[in-house]
Amino acid sequence: MSPSDAIQTLSVDPGVTLVICDQYAVNFEWSRIIMDHAKLILIYDLADKKLFCDKLIDMSVSRSPCDYNDLVSDDCQVFTGAEYALIDSNFFRNEFQLSDPKDRLRIFISYGSTDICNLTSPVLELLSRHEEEIESIDIMIASSCEYIDAIVEAMSIFRKTNIKLYKNHAAPWMLMKKCNIGLVAGGLVSYELNASNRASLITPLNPIQSKSSLHLSQSNSGGVLSYDQLLSIIKSEDSVTLMHEISAALGKYEGKVIFSSDCASNCINAIVD
Repeated sequence: MSPSDAIQTLSVDPGVTLVICDQYAVNFEWSRIIMDHAKLILIYDLADKKLFCDKLIDMSVSRSPCDYNDLVSDDCQVFTGAEYALIDSNFFRNEFQLSDPKDRLRIFISYGSTDICNLTSPVLELLSRHEEEIESIDIMIASSCEYIDAIVEAMSIFRKTNIKLYKNHAAPWMLMKKCNIGLVAGGLVSYELNASNRASLITPLNPIQSKSSLHLSQSNSGGVLSYDQLLSIIKSEDSVTLMHEISAALGKYEGKVIFSSDCASNCINAIVD
């Protein structure tokens, strides 16, 4: 994010008084230019570099404000933890009840908005060997994902399973409510699955996701399959182990929602106060 990016951001509305940024590439120079003209709120969860802003929101379940003590100025307000998670209230709706554990699998897959590690297509190839155990698969991805062609090719292997790809889906809670387990990266999507009262098998892709996924697993919200473990399964084409991990995560789930339905309101109040 360059100074010219900041100028372009401000040019969208010359009278802007508040800028909210959710971007890992945020840096001091960009922030300084923004704060010369408006208040800046950062949504950030890595706690790995110095940040310049008026308010910072880190919704990681394992985070505390002291993690940012040496990374933000003394007058920056820091809000952390699950109580500030930006989870849409639709995820907490209860019209879709939990299914019988003996039901066939209805799988939701989202390894990040752009699947930067290219996990979806090889996982699909492994799942295709167990179609008799799978009723449906819903895949959520951003249209900017560079691996969409590979995902579509892997989808074509299936003959019996109801499998669909959703790009830039506007109502992800509908997809999550349909499933009985989600194969996801850590972060907000794993929180949304928990709010939807659905089990998850989480493959965290960064250290804070690892901490958050461990917290969810310890709350019996499902299981954790590390990136290295999943990569080993993919390389060895071990579909049996993958299915075992999915079954174990589903069996571990106790239907405990650890997020509050007003957490998004808390986040919005922190922004506007």
